[in-house]
Amino acid sequence: MSVRIGTGRALLAIVVLAAIVYVLTFARSTSHDSLCYFRGVEMGSQEDLSHPHHLIYLPMQKAWFSLWHIIGYDGRVVLPMKVLNLIATCIAVLAFGMMLRFFIRGLILFSAVVSGFAFAYVTWHFASQGEPVPFFLLFSVLSLYLMVRLLVGGGPGWGTAIVLGLVNTAGVLLHQELVLMLPFSACVLWLRSGGEIRGRMLALYLVITVLGVGIPYIAIGSCLAGATSVSELVKWTSGYLRLFEGTGCGRWSNLNVTNIATGVTRAFLGGDALKAYLLGGAARGYRFYVALVPPVGVMLFIGIGMVTLLARLRLVLVRTKSHIVLFVAVAVVFGVAVAWWSPQNRAFWSPVVPCILLLAGMGYASIPSQRSLVVARNTLCVVFTVLLIWGNLTGGILAKHTHQDEEEKILVELEERVRPSDVVILACGRHICLVDYYAPHIHTLEVLTGPRGESPVFRDLREEAVYEAGATLIKGHRVFMSSEVLGPGEGPGAFLSLPAGMEINARPAFNYVDSFSGVIQYQILEINLHSSPPVF
Repeated sequence: MSVRIGTGRALLAIVVLAAIVYVLTFARSTSHDSLCYFRGVEMGSQEDLSHPHHLIYLPMQKAWFSLWHIIGYDGRVVLPMKVLNLIATCIAVLAFGMMLRFFIRGLILFSAVVSGFAFAYVTWHFASQGEPVPFFLLFSVLSLYLMVRLLVGGGPGWGTAIVLGLVNTAGVLLHQELVLMLPFSACVLWLRSGGEIRGRMLALYLVITVLGVGIPYIAIGSCLAGATSVSELVKWTSGYLRLFEGTGCGRWSNLNVTNIATGVTRAFLGGDALKAYLLGGAARGYRFYVALVPPVGVMLFIGIGMVTLLARLRLVLVRTKSHIVLFVAVAVVFGVAVAWWSPQNRAFWSPVVPCILLLAGMGYASIPSQRSLVVARNTLCVVFTVLLIWGNLTGGILAKHTHQDEEEKILVELEERVRPSDVVILACGRHICLVDYYAPHIHTLEVLTGPRGESPVFRDLREEAVYEAGATLIKGHRVFMSSEVLGPGEGPGAFLSLPAGMEINARPAFNYVDSFSGVIQYQILEINLHSSPPVF
């Protein structure tokens, strides 16, 4: 009993500490997707608010923002959205720790594993962004927690089936990827139900989830998206998948060890400290090897836990066979889905992170209670926690806290230079979202580069940008174009596909640094029609 009280107090202390750290490192530089969500809540139509990939996330944030207005807040949506995401993150950490108490009794090991979840990059970074990832994490953990309780306790009651169905329904409506969690919940419910009520219990769960997910999708797809048939409804519901057709997403060739290892590592650790070296912006001296210490140390700790679990699997399976099967199955199914679709996107690995930590923690918990082994385990736990926090502070958390959106050079420069009649062409990404949100009076056109630009949707965007830029030049106005949208050896004249005889004058206006790499520099070119030869 005293051990459980100790872990309970440790859990509350970690949740409070994590909340304080999240506030002290609150991001003032926001991500590409966060800026899109901010703009959607403030300026989007009702149809824009109900994106099929996260159907109720933006309407929920809109209602939350309205509540802030009622109590007197008169600012923009950035702070309210970030606060709600921070609250969701803290609840996710609490739920993860409550689940972990079923398997780990050692106080230091328990604290290290909970801290591993609280300060994993995918948890910490998104706690103060505007994306739905904290709710993705929260409902992943809540689903696992409810299933663990079913497996630990006796047979489920009707209330358990209802709660599990409601949690899974809310999860899918907040993040479509959580539809993969439904089969696991249904299987656990079926296995733990007994006798004559098994079929009725499963039927109740299925009714809640099918109707809870289906009715909102059908209603919004029909009323707001204008779907008039089943095929149109399916097309709208799968719009996120179709948006990235031909972009490298959804390929079986993505399923390789390198991609999976990179994706999992990115979920645990930010990579800003290594970008300058990996992208050729700095020579690989001793600082490079120092920056390698956190990712190597963190993944080594997890690896040792996994190897220990395998080595002592027969002993561990005696008490926790069903739980290990559940965590492995969830990690494999979500891992394969993410690796197939977009292995580099750390947010998609959210349901895998708690499973990995639970399995590694169970491995360490199985170590015999010999003093020397316990001391070694506790030492590893402390080193792991320190490396994780240090690696993420230097790997992006502090940079996003100290840099501010409104002070970004590209935004400040364009606001000073661009007139209402001018057009700005920028690459798809954070910078165009930054300009669209903080300077909506600037007329921007979006172009996606690289393989993803071959998607039909983005090819149409490029053609639209070329046409509108040409029309702007003909009217005597200026076009500001990022060199990021130009292909290798391509000049602005070739990009704009201007008619023969039309000459342009292009001059560098200013340089800016790519948001993702923090290293690569691009130019903004100021272009107008001119009778003299173009200057590049």
